[in-house]
Amino acid sequence: MENTGKINNRDLVQITDFSQLLFPTYRGHNISPTDVDLCLEWQGRLCVIGELKWGDNDINVGQEITFTNVVNALNKGGYGNGAMVVVANHQNKPNDDIMAGDAIVRKVYRNGKWHSFQHKNISLTTFFELLLFQFGIMK
Repeated sequence: MENTGKINNRDLVQITDFSQLLFPTYRGHNISPTDVDLCLEWQGRLCVIGELKWGDNDINVGQEITFTNVVNALNKGGYGNGAMVVVANHQNKPNDDIMAGDAIVRKVYRNGKWHSFQHKNISLTTFFELLLFQFGIMK
C-alpha cells in the first residue's frame, strides 16, 4: 500500500511565513499569498480545494475571494461544475496532528454559490466518498 497522504518525514514539516510577501495595491489594500490545506484533482473532471480550520473558525475574506476565483476559472476552463471549495473544521490541539478525514464539513462552494453544511455533521471522509461516487470515480 502507498504512503500517499501520510507524513513520511516529520522532521521536514515546516510552517511557511508569508510576511515578506505582503504587497500594497492601487486600491490601498495589502495582498499576500495564502496556502491551501488540500487539493484533490482527478483527470480534469474534479478539483476540490480544501481548507481546514480549528474550532468554529471560517476562512477569511481574502481566502474566500482567492478560492472562489480559482474555482470559477477552473469551471470556465473545462471542469464544468467539477471544481469546488470545501471548508471543514477540526478540534485538534495545536501540537497534535490534524486527521483531515475526521474534520466536519462547514460549507462548500460549488456552481457559483456557497452551500452550508454546518448542521449536517458530515466528515471530510464521507464528503469525499459521496463526491467520488457521484463523479463515477469510486465504486
